[in-house]
Amino acid sequence: MKEYTYSIFFKFLYRYANLPLTLLLIILLIPLVVNLDHNILLMIPLIITLMMIYFLNRFYITLYKIIPYKIFTDEDRLICKDFLLSHRREDIFFKEIESLNGGIFEGRINGVMKINSKNNVSVGFYHSMNNANEFESFILSKVDRRIYDEIVNKIGIKSRQGIS
Repeated sequence: MKEYTYSIFFKFLYRYANLPLTLLLIILLIPLVVNLDHNILLMIPLIITLMMIYFLNRFYITLYKIIPYKIFTDEDRLICKDFLLSHRREDIFFKEIESLNGGIFEGRINGVMKINSKNNVSVGFYHSMNNANEFESFILSKVDRRIYDEIVNKIGIKSRQGIS
């Protein structure tokens, strides 16, 4: 059984970076709110800042739900543990994987990569995970041939477009 985790830096970044950013945005809101009665045009940056707070935290809540910080692999399944604020454990059998999307699975260099199973379990991971290339290769070697061919075609199309 092989274990895949994140470094302390990335684990901290993916778990808690929204907190200081949200605090900073709230601090930026204070002068906007205080001076709003003097200049109604301050409503525009106020709304933009509120939207930034909303979308930042919505993104992080999504990460909290799908990113396990420890993933174990064996010959027939993935065991995902250490979700934020949860003791949940997700077991995904390779034969139940329905799709792989995001990040390298769609020909991009970075981004969240998702593993979706037939029983509506979705887990994600970033390429910054320790030994991510090995993990991605292992997953591709274990999934159904149809999914493998789909991913290879996506990556092939993207790489040919980059050459032109």
